[in-house]
Amino acid sequence: MFEELPKTIYRAKGVVQLHEMPDNRMILQMVGKRASLTLADEWGEEPPRTQIVMIASHGGLDVEGLRTQLEACIVVDELPVAVGQKTAKTEWTRQCH
Repeated sequence: MFEELPKTIYRAKGVVQLHEMPDNRMILQMVGKRASLTLADEWGEEPPRTQIVMIASHGGLDVEGLRTQLEACIVVDELPVAVGQKTAKTEWTRQCH
């Protein structure tokens, strides 16, 4: 998804809950077209979530288009409660310069 962002978005960072590793937080860093995810500690008592801050050039952000792209990345699973699934609270913040 980050490879498809418009060139007007030049920085992003945040914390991400991945479907493949729901118990650990991942740290997202993006500069230009280079993006990385780094494994961090477990969520512990903190509710899992995805929270990303993006910085774009003035007027260079299509908020609804970006929302559509981000929402397409959400995985909804119907796991039994016994599995102990944690659900992510998805939030995102827009920041323009």
